Amino acid sequence: MSKPPIAKSKGAPTDHDKSWLAHAQKEKQEAPKRLEETAKFLVAIVSISLTVFISNRPEGLETWTDKAFSWVAVIWIISVLLSFFVLFPWRYSFNPESAEDIERAYRIISNAKWWLLVLSLAFYLLALGVGSFAFIGTFQFQG
Repeated sequence: MSKPPIAKSKGAPTDHDKSWLAHAQKEKQEAPKRLEETAKFLVAIVSISLTVFISNRPEGLETWTDKAFSWVAVIWIISVLLSFFVLFPWRYSFNPESAEDIERAYRIISNAKWWLLVLSLAFYLLALGVGSFAFIGTFQFQG
């Protein structure tokens, strides 16, 4: 990812500049909340996928396919757990009188939640890929 351009000083910020600076600050402060909302959505999608997957599991599967389906369920459960960790209200210590310390804590919170969400999504997509391969393999080898 490229670095943002260096700010050019052109005197006192205009009202327009101040509004964008305030907007950027607000967006940074709301990052943990947005990550939590995304995690809720991902939990719902994973739960629906897992329910459909478990309820439509074919009977009489070959050993490799049955094991693949079992691993898919485990991977999806890991994905849900990672998303729940995004939602979990962790305790972060910071000095409430120090703006720098509050900003540091929010940066740590945002980074941790972002990585947990990325891992959750990666596990979901991995399970989806393995599950799709197993379903396709089941029908291809039976036909």
